[in-house]
Amino acid sequence: RVSRMAVLESDVLFPTQTSLPPLPVPPLEQTLDGYLESAKPLLSPEAFAHTSALVNEFGKSEEGQALQAFLEEKAGVERNWIEEWWEQAAYLRTRSTMAVHINWFGVLPDW
Repeated sequence: RVSRMAVLESDVLFPTQTSLPPLPVPPLEQTLDGYLESAKPLLSPEAFAHTSALVNEFGKSEEGQALQAFLEEKAGVERNWIEEWWEQAAYLRTRSTMAVHINWFGVLPDW
């Protein structure tokens, strides 16, 4: 009998993983534009104007440039620079019921 961990750590689970290109880091401007696009429907015009000003300031700041450089450096040494963070943030750190809050398909009724 094969242990569950052996299957997870084997190439059986992701046999074509190495043939995929590495996950690219989007340019900072693209990331900030995407953030503003997703925030706009949720904010009043005044709040969106304030948020836009802050985002534009961040995009030009040394901190924004440094963080972008850090992501690009991480992407240079890892095939998927966000994988570990995503697993932690989306799945492992949550204290909520995962079946309801993460796997919606698993709790939908059979219509």
